[in-house]
Amino acid sequence: MAVAPQKYAQYIDAESAVVKRPEGPGWDDPFGDGVWRTSWFYSSLLVIKAKDRAAYDKLKRDHDVDEALVVRFLGYFRDRCTDRDEWTLPKNPSQNFSGDQLAPLLYLLASVDGYGSDETKNIAKDILQRLIELDNRHGALSGSPQGQIRDNQRYAIDIACRMYDIDYLKGFRRDVCKSEFSAALALNNLLAQLPWQELATQDAYSVFNALALVSEACIKWSKDDKDVDSWRKNYRVHADKGWGPAFRIVSGRSFNASDIEAYATAYISRSQDNDIIMAQRPAKYLSGDFKPDPDSGPNRWLVLDYVVLKSLQLLWQ
Repeated sequence: MAVAPQKYAQYIDAESAVVKRPEGPGWDDPFGDGVWRTSWFYSSLLVIKAKDRAAYDKLKRDHDVDEALVVRFLGYFRDRCTDRDEWTLPKNPSQNFSGDQLAPLLYLLASVDGYGSDETKNIAKDILQRLIELDNRHGALSGSPQGQIRDNQRYAIDIACRMYDIDYLKGFRRDVCKSEFSAALALNNLLAQLPWQELATQDAYSVFNALALVSEACIKWSKDDKDVDSWRKNYRVHADKGWGPAFRIVSGRSFNASDIEAYATAYISRSQDNDIIMAQRPAKYLSGDFKPDPDSGPNRWLVLDYVVLKSLQLLWQ
């Protein structure tokens, strides 16, 4: 009997619209890193909807995903997860909210402003205002060390706030935070130049998330803005070293569109990784462990990379 093709909709929780990990042999904690995964996916979906309607309509037809899911997720997150004293992850009380969850969430809020409906924008603005209130009260997203809001993150928050006409950073304080933001991206560049691959890719998860923040700035000011251009160039070293297609696209290095299309039918197993966005694992690209694999055999799961990479291509072209 022929096996029905997998759809992105298989990962989406009906109540919260969180994009989950697979639920199958070897997988656990389907809601782990839910804001991170969901924000990357839905921000990408909105960019595709705005810039390539045919591609969006095909995703909607083939995978049962559309902008209505963005509204459901952000509404659920605002109403259930943005407590005045600490933020939480949807349906995952054991994991602390961290800066790595925040980065793609800010990219999603920027994508909503640039390409979303008025209903979605109103929810996004509420979330930003709650984020500012949380920062003013506690200076942290959660009680964990990874939940502390640093000045470089405050500048990324300010980028989104300016899209929604929200006052957050001003004057000298904003200049300081901007300098910290630029310095953090430059540090990514320096670390990638280390000759020891294990050390260079040690914080690769956060470095991949930095691409979301640079893309957030691109939505706000365009790729031709002087600052945006300087920020994206930090990732040329990553692209040249083979960290994966997302780094080639954002940094402005050349790439083949066919390489992106290959991810539309790419699958992954639990033995290969514990998530379904391959682009977050540069070390596995460098080692040759990751490449688009069309094998949809037993216990193999459709990855989300096509949507992520396609949106980055459209945004930065």
